[in-house]
Amino acid sequence: MTRTNPDNPKRDTLLNNLFRSINKDPVIKGVKRAWFTVSISILITACLIFISLPKEQVIGTLIDYGPEPGASWYKLKWSRILIVNLSFLFLTISLAYWTAKLLMRISRLRGIKRDGLLPRQQYIIVAVYVLPWIGLALAYWGAAEALTPDGGLMIFFTHPFAYLPIVTLIIFLQPVFIWHHQLLDSLRSNIYGEGEIQSLLARFATIVLVVLSIIFVISPYWGIPHFNSVGVARFLGPIAITAIGLGVFTSLGSWLLLMGRRHKLAYFAMVILVVFIWGALNINDNHPVRGVIAEKPAEKKEFSEVAADWAKSRGVNTSTDPELPYIIVSAEGGGVRAAYFTASILGRLVDRCPDAARRIVAISSVSGGSVGAAAYVAAVHNNDDIRKRDGCNFNENSINNALGAGNLEQRLQKILGEDHLSPILARAVFPDAVGQLLPLSDSISFADRQLGLEHSLSRSFSAEFGHDQIRAGLSNFALSDKSPFTPILFINTTQVSDGSVVAGSQFQFKKEKFQNIKTFGDVDSTFDPTLISIAATSARFPYLSPAGYIGNGVKRERFVDGGYFDNSGAEVSQVIYRKLWNYLNSVPSGSENEGDNTSLNGQQKIILVHIGNGLEKNCQGIEKKANRRGCPDDKKTGRFSEMLSPLQAVLNTRSGRTDLTVSTLEELSAAPNNTTVVKFQLYDCDVKVPLGWYLSDVAESEMRAQLTPADDDSCRNGAWKNNQRSFNKLGAFFGDG
Repeated sequence: MTRTNPDNPKRDTLLNNLFRSINKDPVIKGVKRAWFTVSISILITACLIFISLPKEQVIGTLIDYGPEPGASWYKLKWSRILIVNLSFLFLTISLAYWTAKLLMRISRLRGIKRDGLLPRQQYIIVAVYVLPWIGLALAYWGAAEALTPDGGLMIFFTHPFAYLPIVTLIIFLQPVFIWHHQLLDSLRSNIYGEGEIQSLLARFATIVLVVLSIIFVISPYWGIPHFNSVGVARFLGPIAITAIGLGVFTSLGSWLLLMGRRHKLAYFAMVILVVFIWGALNINDNHPVRGVIAEKPAEKKEFSEVAADWAKSRGVNTSTDPELPYIIVSAEGGGVRAAYFTASILGRLVDRCPDAARRIVAISSVSGGSVGAAAYVAAVHNNDDIRKRDGCNFNENSINNALGAGNLEQRLQKILGEDHLSPILARAVFPDAVGQLLPLSDSISFADRQLGLEHSLSRSFSAEFGHDQIRAGLSNFALSDKSPFTPILFINTTQVSDGSVVAGSQFQFKKEKFQNIKTFGDVDSTFDPTLISIAATSARFPYLSPAGYIGNGVKRERFVDGGYFDNSGAEVSQVIYRKLWNYLNSVPSGSENEGDNTSLNGQQKIILVHIGNGLEKNCQGIEKKANRRGCPDDKKTGRFSEMLSPLQAVLNTRSGRTDLTVSTLEELSAAPNNTTVVKFQLYDCDVKVPLGWYLSDVAESEMRAQLTPADDDSCRNGAWKNNQRSFNKLGAFFGDG
């Protein structure tokens, strides 16, 4: 029965007829039937065009970095471009094939019957095939514009990226011409009909999923070079892995929809419901923090006891050695750029001023800074070659002679400059996605996508240093005279249940005596996390890396990125500073002066070194004091301000709190207590260095340039001058020169 409006029955009838005609339109009916593949095609295209993907990920994964600006500055990685285009070919063919099957009036799982399509529905098949290619072509063009300041038609004369849209459009047209060639008449008839070929096509996605899942679960230490989970993932690259994964799940999702139509059951919805139920019951959570179980709980100590162990390992007498300072390092978060920059600063300390590196008492790190600190500690611990170094000279032309053929700074940069994003994505898209369907929890922890990052870092470290010490438990990094460069570690994470900071350390502290900062021993006194696992837990980027859990016999406690609590690492370093100051100046625990380090003029010198990995903006010239994170003129309200303002405030609070904590740290140098603050900073200059786990050659060169002199007035050279001043300020305490 049709409802009509008595006041205007004619208008109501017209609207009803309009809606009825729209619903009967073959294209509209086709979009409804093939909603799954149409949605994926539109989503891919939108991501490539609108979410700044070309400016970061496309540039990062497809180009090399040359030594000089100009036409030869960017050199294309043709092998990677070929892999990306082939993966897109697989994705778009999958979209077109399964769209055609979903459009058929009689859902046949084998083959595509030409007369099963309504008129004009062929346009839908063409659209889902063409749209992602258009998005990729526009992404290439956007990359060319981003890398060519002049823009316009000059792009064709200055940047090879401008040719890629044309090449891409030619590539996607080739399968169309080949498919309609007369030599393939028999093949087309087989696919449109019934037979073994279409049966194989229907199962092809399952075969790809199983094969790739097995490959990406295989240990990176398998004996076949390059053919392992890390090697295969790096060969494919993040864009190709994403495209292949979307192609596979397009096929499997479409197959479930077709099976549902045949049997009148919602198989697709059932699979989604099963994953939701397993997740609600926490029985498909396969993301543990990895470690070993000790035979007995470790002894909890006062900080003064641990500080005494540190002094003993260095042969330091705190009462008779007041001249040389004690150093506490804090390292900000910031993904792979934080890991790279932190390791570069710490590595340079060992290379050029071993006397200073030997005086590092503790490192408080967060997120990516924790990964850089972990790589540094694993490299210097029990390292006989480094143990023999001494002296201090930050002159750019004078590198410590003890280096020999190797350079710790460069070796750490090599490890962290590898592609660590692809192994995470490979595990996330294939084995971990399958694992979400299985209610086996701990039994399938081998499929955890976080292992992609841990295995990738471990493999790079082992290849460079010839051992896998980075995979050892934290308790193995004890303080001794054989390891005079090993500091006390505070690798900070955030506990999900109460939002508190929980630090990974070699020691367990009495938290009531340590400002309520917990270590993992407070969660499970017998659990000893590995160095790489705890560093990766501190850097669990939202959703890309899931929350990690530790089972303590009562319930599972979950931990996420340390940046949720404080992304600077400086808040914990200030607690360490107060405890160290009290210890050095013989202020007993519980006395009225405990913690009041600003009112006493202690004789012992303390240096607080802060490594800032957030991109600081150069608003007023790099030589002057720059505003942190951004400039007032750059602050824009943006679109949808009423809707997005609360979310933006929550996200910006993280950087705002970091600014406040670092400012509080810097103020400590003004107090009359022999405290000096030295700050190293990564600046926002010519290239925006990304947060993810992949550094392009461009990004690597940008960070190296900020630590290397140049004869010009560029932002990079100004950044080097500021950082070199910090090195010189630190070296002055150790007779630099």
